[in-house]
Amino acid sequence: MVPASERPGSSPLRWAGTVVSDLLTARLLEVGDELVWDRRAGQVRHTARIRTDGTLLLTGERVFATPSAAATAVGGTHHHGWSAWQRTADGRVLDDLRAELRAPQER
Repeated sequence: MVPASERPGSSPLRWAGTVVSDLLTARLLEVGDELVWDRRAGQVRHTARIRTDGTLLLTGERVFATPSAAATAVGGTHHHGWSAWQRTADGRVLDDLRAELRAPQER
């Protein structure tokens, strides 16, 4: 049996170590970029901005180290922040930007 972490499409270990600041360094995100999360259940829109250190600043001046921590804080239960948050400018989710970052390394 192939461990889940080695199956095609599995994500937990494949992305280990990738952080938002890596997207800043690769110029896939810029400081000040606005992110949104439109929650279907409550039809609520959450917004965040990318800070210089790669943290997310939510409305109300709350700062979170990871997209998942930010999504979990506003969602009330655990949420996968990399797939929840979208860049307002073009609608791309952070997970897609992370995949773009990783693509050259996987070749």
